[in-house]
Amino acid sequence: MSLRRYTLLLVPIFLLTASVTTALRSQKNSTHPPASPPPVSEVSELDVPIADFNALEPADANERAKRRARGKRHNLRDKNLNPEDVARFALRENDNSPNPPIPSGKKRISTQQSAPHINNHDYSPPVVAGAITDHTPPETALPTHISDTVVIGAVTDANAYLSEDKTDVYSEFAVQVEEVLKSSKDAKVATGTEMAALRPGGGVRFPSGKVRKFLIDGRSLPRVGGRYALFLKYDDAAQAFYIVTGYELRNGKVFPLDGIPRYGSENHPFASYGKYINADEAAFLEDVRRAIVNPPQPAPGGYPIVPSNPGGGVR
Repeated sequence: MSLRRYTLLLVPIFLLTASVTTALRSQKNSTHPPASPPPVSEVSELDVPIADFNALEPADANERAKRRARGKRHNLRDKNLNPEDVARFALRENDNSPNPPIPSGKKRISTQQSAPHINNHDYSPPVVAGAITDHTPPETALPTHISDTVVIGAVTDANAYLSEDKTDVYSEFAVQVEEVLKSSKDAKVATGTEMAALRPGGGVRFPSGKVRKFLIDGRSLPRVGGRYALFLKYDDAAQAFYIVTGYELRNGKVFPLDGIPRYGSENHPFASYGKYINADEAAFLEDVRRAIVNPPQPAPGGYPIVPSNPGGGVR
């Protein structure tokens, strides 16, 4: 079976613009008060884990092996690419240079032509892919049918890491498990334990000191200190769970991690998550429990899950 590829939209956010953006949002909110608290995505974009571009490998052999395995899951997937081609896709500290040449047989797709400072990236993630077109089957707000585990927990720590080939960055979150709503016999999670949850996206500190942030448009990252309901998919190669989607549980209300991106339309595949913006926590968790007992049907055409072996076929 041939490898299905998904083009992700990475949004670079510079530290130099963070204070200006925050000020503009504050001014806008003071003039037009929102009907509900801002989505988590508007908060977390400016506070994400940062990886050093030239970070050294861990001294501990077990930790080093773990980082290598997880880093490989975020490499470019095409085994036909030579090192020179791969180097052209490496993350860069600015977007002033022209786009790297597209290797033979590849195609970059952008559905957000009017958006400023948006880079396309030829990358297929290890689990749930970031669909970016209005024609992609919609994602399910409560994807219990594809989640191996569903937990409620608090994020206690977060770190970002580069892929082995330095073409992508992913974030890893330490989650203190408060309650397990759904468990997998193949990858058990216990209440009261700490687990790792991974998601593509994060920040990169380049040798010059500049920090650039790469996020999948429409998908946010959890924040340290937040309490979340997380839908998780286990990946054997990474020996870790990836976040399919998640919801922050804050002050008795619910705020989705994922949603329509800044330049998306109401027909965007992530639109379903908006159903639970500012929803009542108790009612939301009751919906989750019902969806675990009676899982939703997959979207037409199949839900966009890989995972895949680097350069190999779909498992």
